[in-house]
Amino acid sequence: MIKKVFEKPLNFLETIFFLDFIKGMSITIKQAFTKTITTHYPYEKLTPPKRFRGFFGHKTVNGLEPQPAFDEWVERMKIEPRPGQSRCVVCYLCKKACPVPDLFEIDGQKLENGKKVVSVFNMNLMLCTFCGLCVDACPVDCLFQSDIHETASFSRKDSILNLEKLEAIGKSWQDRREHEPDRIWIDDEAREKLWRENKLNLKKVTMLNQIAFYIFGGISIICGLGVVSASNPIYVVLWLLGALIAISGIFFSAGAELLGALQLMVYVVAIAVFYILIITAVPWRKLHKNEQHNRLIGVTVLPFIALLYVEAFIVGISGVSITKNKIIETITKNYGNAEIIGIKLFSTYFWAFELMSVLLLISMIGAILLGRKEEKTYD
Repeated sequence: MIKKVFEKPLNFLETIFFLDFIKGMSITIKQAFTKTITTHYPYEKLTPPKRFRGFFGHKTVNGLEPQPAFDEWVERMKIEPRPGQSRCVVCYLCKKACPVPDLFEIDGQKLENGKKVVSVFNMNLMLCTFCGLCVDACPVDCLFQSDIHETASFSRKDSILNLEKLEAIGKSWQDRREHEPDRIWIDDEAREKLWRENKLNLKKVTMLNQIAFYIFGGISIICGLGVVSASNPIYVVLWLLGALIAISGIFFSAGAELLGALQLMVYVVAIAVFYILIITAVPWRKLHKNEQHNRLIGVTVLPFIALLYVEAFIVGISGVSITKNKIIETITKNYGNAEIIGIKLFSTYFWAFELMSVLLLISMIGAILLGRKEEKTYD
């Protein structure tokens, strides 16, 4: 039997006063004032539910295999189960169920007693859509998706899961979570624990940090308004300088000393001073009198446009190099991010850095030439 559902027509008042729209927005407004649950990631992490579909793994032989299916498939495929190793029976059903069969590379090794064990099981997660069809097709509950969801890496090689990695993920998951009931949350008490399980000693925001944040934030807003309202170019740059310094103060008060230092060195010292040099060197009054200011502005902006194109060209040619053996992580742990910037700047990207300096020098020389006084000639 088919039940016909008709849309209720709107009455006159609902059409005039948008009552249906107000009813819908009431839910949004109600949720806007409720207390939100947030986490301080990556310092604070939540434990996903047991049914979470994350990284793949292989469950190992530990006596908890699904019976009688496991014994039947072991007998049918002539598999020799080994405790502590993968349950895979080399049936290839996961590969057949996958929309991209090339994702899998599976092979078995035949033993002297006539039986076999799985020897190769590779999964290329670069081709995977995490649809879970392979997990559903596994007849012995070997292949599964764990609660590991942080899969970012510096190399594409880490996207290839071999048999050793799959077994390691499976053993870890079995030790931690296999005893839990098969539901999203165990109970309300466990759910509360999962949400608030991380006891972190994070740096607390003191009253002094809040006061500094509000002071620097207010200064940056006032300086921003000065940038868009001032008519004198010198005052515009000075307001911009104040805004950049205030932003660096916000970084320092938030504990991001490296960003604050880069803000001061790159924007305040380099760019703002460069703007002041150009503005003071260009004869604005004379140019306005001669009605040539549009041409001069174009000539002044040209180096910056050329700088952007050169930077994009260098980035496109050099690309992003992926180091082997996690060299970047090792250097970061031993030396820190600030030293890495210096090492990379004066080694790998030395010529690009020097090219940027030459372009800035050419721009300054051009501004000085534009602002020099014309010599008077006499007939």
